[in-house]
Amino acid sequence: MFIIIGGAGVIGGGLARALALNKHDVVVVEVEKQVCEDLTATTGVVAVNGSATDSEILEQAGIDKADVAVASMRNDGNNLAFTLLARRYGVPRIFSRMSRAETKPAFELAGVTKTLSITDLFLSRLVFEIERPNLETVATAVLALLFFREHLGRWTWAGNLGVVAAGVMLSFNEGWSGALG
Repeated sequence: MFIIIGGAGVIGGGLARALALNKHDVVVVEVEKQVCEDLTATTGVVAVNGSATDSEILEQAGIDKADVAVASMRNDGNNLAFTLLARRYGVPRIFSRMSRAETKPAFELAGVTKTLSITDLFLSRLVFEIERPNLETVATAVLALLFFREHLGRWTWAGNLGVVAAGVMLSFNEGWSGALG
């Protein structure tokens, strides 16, 4: 699968590394030249130096061939511009980082497949850890399995690992009823 990522910070760079390990073709567009060089040197991922909101740069990165586009920049406006350009180039699946909840309607109007709020994900995970500590490993494994199956469209080593981890954790939690209780 060919995936283009706008932004190579902690999230974009980490996603690029994980997807490259799973043998996806990944291109990252990043404004900081040193970040591009470091990412390419450590992962082999192609990094194009430039703005992910510039259509010429996106064309150089091959956006017209992308199966998936991911906006992972810190600024919602930049992410929205990137997603609009990705839609214009016909990318079938578009994901975007979203910092402020009030921008969600704009992303929906832009046709984003899914928006992800880092704050919401962190808060949900923290509440989960506090309220259901016995489910941590099972939930993590199942979520990993579902993510890789649904969002990347195929089973992967991480998905298979999730099945194994879920099975191991269930044996320690007396089955589903013990884990949920």
